[in-house]
Amino acid sequence: NPRKISPSLKRFSRTRTSRTSHYSPYSSSSNSSSSSSSNSSSDDSTPSAIRSERKRNERHGISEAQARLLRSWFGRFTYLTPGIRTDVSRETGLPEKTVMYWFQNQRRRVKRETVVSS
Repeated sequence: NPRKISPSLKRFSRTRTSRTSHYSPYSSSSNSSSSSSSNSSSDDSTPSAIRSERKRNERHGISEAQARLLRSWFGRFTYLTPGIRTDVSRETGLPEKTVMYWFQNQRRRVKRETVVSS
C-alpha cells in the first residue's frame, strides 16, 4: 500500500532516486581529456599543486602589548558581542577576526587547563 504524497511535498520525499552531483575541484571528469594526453609527472591538477597556488591570508603576529590588552578584555568579557569586538579590535590595532579567534582560543585554553587541574 504505497503512501500518496501531495505534489507540493513530493520534493521532500525520502524516496528520491536521483542524487545531485556536487562540484569537486579534484574531480577527474573535467580533466579527463587533458590528463590522458599529458604524463602524470607534469599534471597540475593534483591537490598539492592546487593548494600551493592558493594565496594564503597574511598572519598577524600579536605583540606583548596587544596580548596584555587582550588578556585585560578577556578578564572582563569571555564572550564578545560584535560591538565589543569592534572596540577591542580598534584598541589593539588587530583585525576583528584575529580578536575573535584569539578569544575563541583563549576560552579553549582556559577550559583545557581547568579540566587538567581537576
